[in-house]
Amino acid sequence: MINSEDIKTIINSSQAVIFLWKTDEDWTVDFVSENILLFGYDMEEFKDGKLKYAEIIHPEDIDQLKENFLEYTNKSKCVGFTRQYRIITKFGDVRWVDERSLIIRNETGDIDHVQGIIFDITENKETEEALRINELRLETLLKLNQMGAHSVKEIIKFTLDESLKITGSEFGYFALLDQSENILTIHSVVGTAIKNCNLETNQRIYPVEQNGLWWEAIIQRQPVITNDPYSSSLKGRYPEAHLDLIRHMNVPICDGQKIVAVVGVGNKRSEYKDLDVKQLKLLFEDMWNIIHRKELEDALKLFSKDFEKANNDLRSINSIKREFMDNREDLSTLICEGSFVEKETLRSLNEQQNKAVEIAIKSSEKLKSIVDSLLYVDVEQFGKKNYNPSQVNVRSILENAEMNVILRIDEKNITLTKKIPDEITTITADKEKITEVFTRVIESLIQFIPENGNINIEVSEEEDIVNFDLKDNGFGIPEPIISNLFIRFYQIQDEDGSVSSKVYEELKSTFYLCKNIIVTHGGELRVESKEGQGTRIHISLPRYKAL
Repeated sequence: MINSEDIKTIINSSQAVIFLWKTDEDWTVDFVSENILLFGYDMEEFKDGKLKYAEIIHPEDIDQLKENFLEYTNKSKCVGFTRQYRIITKFGDVRWVDERSLIIRNETGDIDHVQGIIFDITENKETEEALRINELRLETLLKLNQMGAHSVKEIIKFTLDESLKITGSEFGYFALLDQSENILTIHSVVGTAIKNCNLETNQRIYPVEQNGLWWEAIIQRQPVITNDPYSSSLKGRYPEAHLDLIRHMNVPICDGQKIVAVVGVGNKRSEYKDLDVKQLKLLFEDMWNIIHRKELEDALKLFSKDFEKANNDLRSINSIKREFMDNREDLSTLICEGSFVEKETLRSLNEQQNKAVEIAIKSSEKLKSIVDSLLYVDVEQFGKKNYNPSQVNVRSILENAEMNVILRIDEKNITLTKKIPDEITTITADKEKITEVFTRVIESLIQFIPENGNINIEVSEEEDIVNFDLKDNGFGIPEPIISNLFIRFYQIQDEDGSVSSKVYEELKSTFYLCKNIIVTHGGELRVESKEGQGTRIHISLPRYKAL
């Protein structure tokens, strides 16, 4: 037969903590089982009302629990209740519990005490919350994929708004990082807490090194959670004149190995956890890819119109020329015996035809560049990038790239010189893709070089890293384009206020594709340029790299 000691042992070794409470305001404890140690407390702490049960309940839950308790006890027929809430352990941790209690009444029907048990259900709650948040993120992603007609600004704002719901935050911001990773530009801010500060109207450009708490994720190159900024070593390291921070979390967004943006949220009622980091990171990486694809598709539409116009012009000129020739019996007779007007008309038609052909070819090349980038994005997102590494001759790469753009070089009478040391013979690379990189890079330089210009390519090696420096003496690429070349969602404004969409979109798609190919090879691509002083493009590749 089981005795009282056996029962006591069973109870104290279980996960169910037993309580007897009085019905006073803070629920004085008459009895608690020894296994209250599961939450860090000793049963002696509750004796004689030293520690009351209400005092270990989470401050954000206590008022609602007391209100519900009054409802239960005021109902004469109520014999028990269940409820879920948070308690604070002696170590300061927050745990979810499931309480199941009986209301014990005396002979007159008055409540004598409440007898209950509590179970720790924190893991179940966290699993439920993870499923809820993941479902919410997937719903947001579905909506994002249907926002093709919206502007980039609207897409970012929508994603930020949804991130507040997913993380339970009061405010959020999205900032772009420049190519040097030194300057952050606030792109969008959302949240009710923003209305109480001047973040929307105040300075929007910040040096990274001066804003440690806000931009710590860039310095550490990983997500940073700060649940108590005022007592941490980061105290005071955030932009002045902004909202008061209770909690804060920010996550770097990477494109390949380079940080290109930072998203941050703040003032969640409870502490930020790794789950919040994961969901925020996944959401904005998806948004980043969606926007990039949208920009490429917009560029495709832009260049398609150019190609269509060029094609229509060519057809129109061909039609006029055909009609002109149909009225003449013989072309040789026209050339030899035709009138001055007829000869000039034919010459003019030929010139217009040649020019229309040239424009159509250039437009088709631009279209191909955008389509290639779109295809690369698709392949990249589905994880099917196929690289065929081999020992590739460095000299042949550059010579093949030169031949691919020889018509453009001849057209502008550009002098291209190559300086390749004899000891640098091969690198491990995908020959086709690396050749495409240098073809596109040289073509981009040609775009900003006047007639009779120069392009110099110098190859060097340093500790098994092969460096390619491409320099020209051209006009230089405008600074706004250079500083934001690898930043999406950016438009370059001309002095007259119009957008240099075509030039910028072509450069952006070119360098996005090139950079990703180089990064996959374990290398690096940098662009430096000043107007009037030419452009320098630096590409570094490991001599030996397993792809």
